[in-house]
Amino acid sequence: MSDAVQALLDREIPVEYRRAATEHIAKDTSVAVRATESAVIFRVNTEWLALATTAFQGVADIGVIHSLPRRGNNIVLGITNVQGELLVCVSLAGLLGIAPGDLAEASRDATASRRARTNGRLMIVKGAGGMIAIPVHQVQGIHRYLPAHLGEVPATLTHANSRYTVGMLSWQGHAVARLDDELVFHSITKALA
Repeated sequence: MSDAVQALLDREIPVEYRRAATEHIAKDTSVAVRATESAVIFRVNTEWLALATTAFQGVADIGVIHSLPRRGNNIVLGITNVQGELLVCVSLAGLLGIAPGDLAEASRDATASRRARTNGRLMIVKGAGGMIAIPVHQVQGIHRYLPAHLGEVPATLTHANSRYTVGMLSWQGHAVARLDDELVFHSITKALA
């Protein structure tokens, strides 16, 4: 290397350049992560609903739902076998005041049970009281959303539906009621008592 090049490389770094470089490196370059929430979207009859993914355990085929003696409410349908485990089967349609469609007929009647199995699924969820099975017509999947995108509950919802709804999500052209998980599971636990 020539003496001129060596002198250029060995010269002192200007103070202003050092300060600017230090400030640049010290800047916080972390990307702001926006807090998102997620919910499982599903359909009961014609109503699109969503529960937190933390409650969701899986999906199973609808089997025969055996009624329980002395259960006169329209929320507790009975018990059903899901992969060798007996689970209480509850109706969100009954809890929310939604017309149940053919899923509520799935009981001891083999024909109705066969028809329900072809028209729906069991969504397995876990609340404070343990695992339960909920007959649904369709489970769409997980949807991530920003809490700020949760819309107001319209006044046109039935009283029961609006009481259990914390907000509305827009998903593929559908209005989806984001349910209050705690209130839903609390009401189911009360119905089981």
